[in-house]
Amino acid sequence: MTKIIFIIIFLTGCTSQQWNEIAAVVASASGSSYPSPHISDTSYRISHTAASRYSGSYESRNVKLMLFGGKNHKTYLGCISCSEYDTDSVFNRYGAYGSKYSSTSIYNSYSDYGSQYTNYSPCNQYASHPPIIIDDDGDFYGALTVNPYNPEATTDGKLLAWLTGVCGTN
Repeated sequence: MTKIIFIIIFLTGCTSQQWNEIAAVVASASGSSYPSPHISDTSYRISHTAASRYSGSYESRNVKLMLFGGKNHKTYLGCISCSEYDTDSVFNRYGAYGSKYSSTSIYNSYSDYGSQYTNYSPCNQYASHPPIIIDDDGDFYGALTVNPYNPEATTDGKLLAWLTGVCGTN
């Protein structure tokens, strides 16, 4: 498992298919589907340690926060703590995860992940299966959603303000 995490940390420029394959390998190594907040295994639930680590400090510690969405959260949707120059960053408007034309981008209001009407979108205020935030150690940081009633929604004010802007422009 450590080797797999090490590989994930140092891979850059992967396609969405490659990231999905990596997610599947990690899932099979851990004996479960890729981290989902709906599984009974509490190892992927947000822990007090992860919560305190996440409250703003992830930026200064170079923690890679990744979005996974879709059925069972198996679709990689990009990195939300990476530079706009990283190929897998949601802030790279020319990349697969930051382009408003990409099917794997939350910026695409016509995709499953950017529409205000799909159950997998963080922009749907009623979504019950929005993308989740996972770090490169597999820790769960919450669901990325504008749904105020989702008990697993992130409470990070900076992320929520950014997401409100993203969803408002879709």
